[in-house]
Amino acid sequence: GCEVIGLHFKIPFCKINIRERFPEIGIKIIEEDLGGKFLELIRKPRYGFGSNMNPCIDCKILMFSRARELMPEWGAKFIITGEVLGQRPMSQNKQALKLIRQKSGLEDLLLRPLSAQFFLPSLAEKEGWVKREKLLNFNGRMRTPQMRLARDLGFNDFATPAGGCLLTDPSFSKRLVELLAHNELSLENIEL
Repeated sequence: GCEVIGLHFKIPFCKINIRERFPEIGIKIIEEDLGGKFLELIRKPRYGFGSNMNPCIDCKILMFSRARELMPEWGAKFIITGEVLGQRPMSQNKQALKLIRQKSGLEDLLLRPLSAQFFLPSLAEKEGWVKREKLLNFNGRMRTPQMRLARDLGFNDFATPAGGCLLTDPSFSKRLVELLAHNELSLENIEL
């Protein structure tokens, strides 16, 4: 019963054409370009990198902070994200998810429906906008439950679970280190 607006963040390291990928998803989709702001994260991530040049925690904080800023423009009451507790070792452990929620300023405006049963109720649940008993308890690295849910909802074409962010790729990360070492990090060079 909630109106949902899809917010897709465009970053220079993940090339997904959301409208092409999901042409008839049935919701309004807004695209927000974070290119320039994202390069600042690469230069100096507050919470560090993962195993390569991936500043996952800083990335989530940036995206969720921007989503919070856009909420009044759309009349949004809360933010939904598809994160799953324990799925990514760096950014989706309980401590990291709490940090992201706090540093983004979302606090209980953030609803993680796939793992909601592991967290305290969000504002959306407390206000009765969503029913807690319909929220899920996905946990861990296995993607089978999400893929089953996607198929049950009629989505048969979805990205591979391994991701798609070039920052997790060791070869790309080596090139990025070179750009940083020579002070040549720019959107144009990233594209090349």
